[in-house]
Amino acid sequence: MTALIISLLAAAIISLICSLFCHYFIKKNRPANIASVTYTLLIFHGLAYAEAGYMDPYWMISSVIVVGVALPISVLTGTYMRRKRQ
Repeated sequence: MTALIISLLAAAIISLICSLFCHYFIKKNRPANIASVTYTLLIFHGLAYAEAGYMDPYWMISSVIVVGVALPISVLTGTYMRRKRQ
């Protein structure tokens, strides 16, 4: 149970950093959201591989969960950044 919470927290932190980076450099929302979620998935699974030494056998399931965490964070960050620019 604690491993799940730590993984979700790590995914949320990675997602926030990637989202801020992508929305700062990419002005349109949809490409920034797609890039942010993609970078979050790549970094999350790369770090999981580096920590475990092998690819998680359930990487497809964890990808869906990470997208479920990263997409709302990216949309909210994009809304905030768009309002800040105006």
